[in-house]
Amino acid sequence: MQKKDTFVLEILTIFGRDYVTIDPKYETSPLSKNAILLSSVKGDTLYVKIDNITDQIYFDISVQEKKSFYLKQIIKNTMYGISYGIMIAAIFYYLAFFLFNRESTYLFYSLTQFFMLCILFLVTLKSSSNGDELLFAHIFSAFIISTALFTISFLELRKYKSVYIVALILSSFILIIEAYTDFFVKLQIPTAELLLLFPIIAIIIYLKTGFKYILFYITGWGILIVSLLLIEVQIMFFQKNIISAETLLHITMPLESLIFALAISYKMKLEAIKEYEKEQMLIHYDKRASIGDMVDNIAHQWRQPLTHISYLMMNLSAAIANNKLDLKLWKKKYNDITSQLEYMSETITAFRDFYKPNKEKTHFKVDESIDKILIIMEPSLRLSEITLEIKKQYDLELFGNENELTQVLLNLLNNAKEAFESKNIKEKKITLSLLENKIYVDDNGGGLNPLIKTKIFDSYISTKASGSGVGLAMSKLIIEKKFQGKLYHEEISNGSRFVIEFPKDLSLLSHSI
Repeated sequence: MQKKDTFVLEILTIFGRDYVTIDPKYETSPLSKNAILLSSVKGDTLYVKIDNITDQIYFDISVQEKKSFYLKQIIKNTMYGISYGIMIAAIFYYLAFFLFNRESTYLFYSLTQFFMLCILFLVTLKSSSNGDELLFAHIFSAFIISTALFTISFLELRKYKSVYIVALILSSFILIIEAYTDFFVKLQIPTAELLLLFPIIAIIIYLKTGFKYILFYITGWGILIVSLLLIEVQIMFFQKNIISAETLLHITMPLESLIFALAISYKMKLEAIKEYEKEQMLIHYDKRASIGDMVDNIAHQWRQPLTHISYLMMNLSAAIANNKLDLKLWKKKYNDITSQLEYMSETITAFRDFYKPNKEKTHFKVDESIDKILIIMEPSLRLSEITLEIKKQYDLELFGNENELTQVLLNLLNNAKEAFESKNIKEKKITLSLLENKIYVDDNGGGLNPLIKTKIFDSYISTKASGSGVGLAMSKLIIEKKFQGKLYHEEISNGSRFVIEFPKDLSLLSHSI
């Protein structure tokens, strides 16, 4: 028969219900406070106190060899450490996402994982004081609240019937009451059933939308609820520790964290794809609008030289009719016509260069870009009797795609020009100002319609009746994505101001995507 000092006696309890207090005269294992080294027991009898907060006592006794026991404890503690590591990583990872993106889903998920981690710690500590029971109720309530908020945000329930949110709030309220009263536990009714509403609502939303990331959410909840039901069933009906509740939760809770993290990542990927498709659609419509603008501006540019050529042709025709056409007159009129045709050819070249797709990034001066825009805009502004004033207070130089910035400025100037339509304003004026890291486009066209003022940068919201609503949305997208800047609107006296603001440290543009 083996010696007593080679064995360890462990008292196995179900978490959160039975608490073990071992007489200080017995030596416990450093790896488990519920394990007694039999070498410290004098005689054949030992005394252990088990505190209980329910009507039954659930515990079992296991006697193991010391080496075997220590090996199992080391494996268990390592597994617990991995579980805590997964959940702590999830907490900080998505908290960082929230800080940089300000998306509430990430914050609620991070809080959910934090309170779930706190629950795991309390389960592991197994303290039997009333204060700790109250603390558990507080933390569980916070977990339910953050979970409900995460569910509302993640599933975007505000887009659907309010009954889903009302049902979640009601279920959460019942769970919180249960945490403080143990009403269902005393009636031997599993409380995990109350959590079923969360995945049920997710299933309904999935059937409506078909979004696959919701399947991850449903799977995560399914695993957690099944594990909680197993724990409650063995407490209420078997009164045995068939499966270690503590170990089971240390597996399922971090597993749920990983599955929820996959759900969020998958949703982020789908939203990124959706945003990209939206951008491509904006680019498509902006190109179509640009073609219309190009044709319109070419028509304005060509009107004067065509009129001049027509006049020269009439002169030649009259000279021929009156027999006054000589070589000298022919050469003069020929040179004049050639000059006008060359001007028209140069205009086409300028427009082709401006609208030609070009992905190359270079260092360029903004005032030189404005000179190119004037070639395009000047005839239409003159026809509309609008004065354009350029104020170069700073020699602004940028790094990026010059055509993209000129497209934005052209959109803003066209928008300012159209602000005067159907308005009886005598001295129409647009002012373009270059500051240290800003560009102002001002007009005295009376300001924006208050009904659309807050929506002017939304897709397909136009400041004019016949507009497509693409220009400003696309311009904002270009400034934010390609120049790391901001585009916004301000009201000024008798008109509007659009502001392009670049980073104060313009060297940052060299590293932009």
